[in-house]
Amino acid sequence: MAYEKELPEWKAKGVKPPQSKLDEGWKVQDKPPAAWLNWQMNATYEALKELQEKAVNKSGDTFTGEVVVGNKLKAKGINITEGYFEVSSLGSAYGIGKFQSFYDANNKTLQINGRDSSDALTTVDLQLNGRMHVNRSGIQLGIGLPATANFHMVSDDVGGRPTLRIYNGDYGAGTRMFAIDNQGHAMLGNQTSPSNVEGWSRIFDVYSGSNAQIKVRTDLIDSRFQVHDQGFSGGAPGLLIGTASNHDVTFLVGNQNRMSITKDGSLNISAAIRMNSGNTWKFYVDNAGSVHSNAGSNDGGLLHYQLRNNTGLRWGIGLTGNENGLNNGSDFSIWSYDNNENMIHRPLIITRKNSALLFGSPLRATHVYPHAPANHEGNEGEIWIQY
Repeated sequence: MAYEKELPEWKAKGVKPPQSKLDEGWKVQDKPPAAWLNWQMNATYEALKELQEKAVNKSGDTFTGEVVVGNKLKAKGINITEGYFEVSSLGSAYGIGKFQSFYDANNKTLQINGRDSSDALTTVDLQLNGRMHVNRSGIQLGIGLPATANFHMVSDDVGGRPTLRIYNGDYGAGTRMFAIDNQGHAMLGNQTSPSNVEGWSRIFDVYSGSNAQIKVRTDLIDSRFQVHDQGFSGGAPGLLIGTASNHDVTFLVGNQNRMSITKDGSLNISAAIRMNSGNTWKFYVDNAGSVHSNAGSNDGGLLHYQLRNNTGLRWGIGLTGNENGLNNGSDFSIWSYDNNENMIHRPLIITRKNSALLFGSPLRATHVYPHAPANHEGNEGEIWIQY
C-alpha cells in the first residue's frame, strides 16, 4: 500500500547549528538565523524521504528490485504469490549455487531444485540434523513412467500390527514388494502377513506364486536357496540348496566341517552316518567303517538289510526269534521273496547259541562221497559234497 501523507519538501540545505546550540535547544526570545532553520527543515525532509523509499510498509508493498538483508530476516510468514523461493548457498565454504522451490498445483507437488555456479539445474540431496515426520499415508519415491519405475512407502496395519510396506507403482496402487511389522517379521513379496501358525518370534517370509530364490554370491561363487514347482536345475519340484557355480557345499556344526558335498558329487562325513527314529538310532556307519543296524528281532524275524532290484524286494537278511536271556533268539536268517514281495522261503538259519546250521528246504547236492575225493586229504566219517 502506498504512503498517504505528502512529504514536506524543503530543499534549502542551510547551515547546521553549533553543537552547543544543538545541546541547549531554543530559548525564549531567540531569533534563530534562517540558515539554521533551513538546515532543520531540510534534514527532516531528507530523513522522511529516505524512510519512505527504503522502509517496508507494515501492510505490505510490492518491490520490483532486490531486498537485501544483511543479517537475519524475521517474519511470522513469508508469502510469495508468483515465481519461486530462492536461497543462495551459505558462503564459498559450501560452494556457489542456489536452492529453488515452488509449488506445482497441477501435480500437487512441492518442487525443489538446485542450481550450480553456472545456474544450471542440478540434483539436490536433503540432509536433516533431526527427525522427519511423515504421516501414515507415506511418501512417493520417483515420478517417472512407467508406474513400476516408482516406489511408495506407507505405514498401516497388517494382521492387526503396525507395518511399514513398500510398493512399486503409483502412490496408492501397485504391488507390495517388502514389508516389516512392529514385531520384526519381514515379508518379501506380495504377502499380507507372515505364515506363523507356530508363533515364531521372528520370521523372514519370502513369497512368490510359483518359485522363489535367495542368492548369496561373490565374484567367483554363486550359492542358491530355491523353492519351485516347475522342476528347475534337473530337480523335482520342491526345495533346492547348493551352488550354481562349480563349488563344494559344506555343512557346519560348532563352526566345524561335519559334512560336505564335493564338486564331483562325493559325500564326505566327518563322523558317523546315523539314522534315527525319534530318539532311537536305527542304522549308522561309524567312522571306522563298521555298519550298524538296530531293527531288532522277533519270532517272525525282522529284516536288517534288503536286497532289491528295480522291481522290488528279492532277498532279506536279518534276525529271527525272541531272546529269553539264555543266549537264545536273535538268530541269523536269510529270506527269499516272490515278484510281489511275498516271502517264499527262509532257506538258511544259523543259531546264535550253538551255531547250528538249519536249512528251510532239503539239502540238494550233485555228488556225496563217504570219503575224501582223490587227491584230497580227509578223515574217516567225513562227508564231502561236490557241487
